[in-house]
Amino acid sequence: MRRCLSATSQLSSRALRRSFASSTALARSDDDAAWHAAQACRLVLVSTDPAEKAAALGVELGEDLEQVAVRSHAALNVSGAPSQVLDTAPARPEKPELVYGPFQRGNHSLPQYLLHSLAHIELNAVDIYAHTVAAWGPGGPKHEAGGGSALPPQLWLDLARVAQDEARHYFMLERRMRAIGSFYGAMPAHRALWSHAEDTNNDLMGRLAVIPMVQEAHALDSGPRIDERLRSCNDHASADVVAQIVQEEVDHVSVGLRCFQTASAAQGLDPVEAFHGRVRQYVPRLLPGPFNEALRSLAGMGPEYYKPLQSPPRRHLDKPRQRKQPKQPRRKPDAADA
Repeated sequence: MRRCLSATSQLSSRALRRSFASSTALARSDDDAAWHAAQACRLVLVSTDPAEKAAALGVELGEDLEQVAVRSHAALNVSGAPSQVLDTAPARPEKPELVYGPFQRGNHSLPQYLLHSLAHIELNAVDIYAHTVAAWGPGGPKHEAGGGSALPPQLWLDLARVAQDEARHYFMLERRMRAIGSFYGAMPAHRALWSHAEDTNNDLMGRLAVIPMVQEAHALDSGPRIDERLRSCNDHASADVVAQIVQEEVDHVSVGLRCFQTASAAQGLDPVEAFHGRVRQYVPRLLPGPFNEALRSLAGMGPEYYKPLQSPPRRHLDKPRQRKQPKQPRRKPDAADA
């Protein structure tokens, strides 16, 4: 792992303890822990290097969220005002080049390409979950007015732990990429992933529906297929990394589902109907199958959530569309027809 940590991340534990001791002692309640976790998530959004983002969440140091709370409290002076942090795209490294359209993998192997794509997804997930907790979590500008107070502190801690997991997943993939001769930033990546956060910037239930319940649930469907493709390339070590990540994503879907159900209950809404409404609003192409019903069931997501939203199958490329023959212009009668 690269050691490109900011000055804040490099503070010694002794200095952190002195800084924190001069302030109010940290209570060990879920309320205070969730508040401090939200501040750590603010640091994620202003950190450029992936290692800095991970350090803000305590991943590199192996800290739990309570230890992160102490460290983030000492670093609040560099995180900026909440509105400045939350109204702009998160800080990102210079590479990879972000593009909207498709791109060729060039000379990169299929395993390198697949791992790079997954690492990019995981890093975006770190930012999106951090933004969600920082914006709607305790102390966030949208906590009261935006409906964040409907979720108890423990659920906000669960969402912050998901951000920790995503950072850890990123570095699992990054280490494996280096082992096979590549690195994050070696090829372009899609710019559109952050658009899911922008689309749901003022809708907590929309954010919960689109990110954990649609995007992460889709990873349960596609992950095993990626596993198989890697094994077909005889890259079993990379496939093992992907398999571990997919299993851990089950809990992420479960956390998102519990949060969505809690937010729905606070508004007197049926969670299934509310989910269908948000998906139709933010995901116009709906949900592509086939679904991994076994993994979705482990996450607590029954088929009533996703099967009614399955998108129609795409036209097979080996069956070209029949084109209508152009109409022949009508011939004007001439003297011979008289």
